[in-house]
Amino acid sequence: MSINIEEVCQEYINYNQKLIPAMEQIIIGFKKQDEHQALNLFDQAIDGVKWCIDIISHLEGILREFGLIFEKAKINNILIELVSTLENQDFVLIADLLEYELLESLNNWLESIGKYHNVIRFK
Repeated sequence: MSINIEEVCQEYINYNQKLIPAMEQIIIGFKKQDEHQALNLFDQAIDGVKWCIDIISHLEGILREFGLIFEKAKINNILIELVSTLENQDFVLIADLLEYELLESLNNWLESIGKYHNVIRFK
């Protein structure tokens, strides 16, 4: 089975252009103490992050040339910390982890994949 890397990159970009604003809404929800709304989106967003991690893992070697350093251990630690924090219902810390750790990674990945996509699209 052949994978069209250009299509995968475009799908990743399209997905992240929805995931990042959703993540920002989750952060706002937790900060405004609207945990119900934030938690409703949280599970879906984490599934989306896992999908992003899978894509990045498959493209990691190629993307390294475009400035992406995929720190799998760091991301796994963030996800583990999110689960622990969720169990403790520390919603302020969840918002901080999402905003300052996970969202930053998502934006960096999107930027790197965007650069790579522009290069392959115009070849």
